[in-house]
Amino acid sequence: MDSAPSHSCMIQAIEGFKVQVCTYTFEGEARQISYRSSLQEGDKGSAQRAVTHVLLHGIGSGSASWLHQLQFANAHCSSQQGHPNLGEVLAWDAPGYALSTPLPNLAPTPQDYAQQFWAWLDALESQNVHLKELTLVGHSLGCLMATAAQSMRPSRVKRLVLLAPAIGYAGATQEVRDSKRDERLKNLNLLGPKGMAEKRGHAMLHAPVSDELLDYVKFIMAQVIPQGYAQATHMLSNADLLKELERVDCALSVASGDQDVITPLASCQSVAKQKNVVHQVFTGSGHACHLQSHEQVTQLIFKSSHQVQSA
Repeated sequence: MDSAPSHSCMIQAIEGFKVQVCTYTFEGEARQISYRSSLQEGDKGSAQRAVTHVLLHGIGSGSASWLHQLQFANAHCSSQQGHPNLGEVLAWDAPGYALSTPLPNLAPTPQDYAQQFWAWLDALESQNVHLKELTLVGHSLGCLMATAAQSMRPSRVKRLVLLAPAIGYAGATQEVRDSKRDERLKNLNLLGPKGMAEKRGHAMLHAPVSDELLDYVKFIMAQVIPQGYAQATHMLSNADLLKELERVDCALSVASGDQDVITPLASCQSVAKQKNVVHQVFTGSGHACHLQSHEQVTQLIFKSSHQVQSA
């Protein structure tokens, strides 16, 4: 298991990747997406803004969960041996999270999120941010959004990386779908974001884990906005990742922790099997593998293109 820096160091580190806001108009409505960039303030004057990777967080999370990957990308923003032309990496806050405008409908689909994803990137491109063929990296619920985004504009995405993918409950019985949805919403309403973080934070990691890392996971989860979390809960209830993957024709990587109790190993393996790709296992890691096994995850995300296995 990768060691984690202290709680205060992790929070101080993510504050170095300041939240930025991109405004745009979608179907006549003013909207915005907040995000973090691997380029810090001192980097932007000297480095070309050429985005290569976009990171999409899970349901009880946010852009801050990608701390280690942003740090790595910042250290390798120019060509380095083994990581050519890494460029700029972005981590978004999905609609309804942080400063991002919520979606207008109570029960959105993955395609609704994908529309805002591309509207955001289109707006950045209009500001002279060059978007290369992208690698989209999703964690948990973010895998549904990333897969829908790839299907919506396949020519723009060269690779998908799905970490601890949430399949969704569209294939379950109505009773199971309602139960899973209502349990999440009940916890949110009764406990609020901070109480929910205290109750559910430990489930994101596999023990033994440092107090510092656990506190950081809770710190991120405690910042979720109820409206955005509720919308994402409805999306998860009605989504089907395996069906979404039928339209995917780019390179694909699937990975998860072997101690994940939220998206168990067999579930994640079924995602890899759907596209006949290898499922990579992070030994000793729980659901938040990009934090608990960050070195392995970072290597998977940013490995050289010639190593990527095509779907």
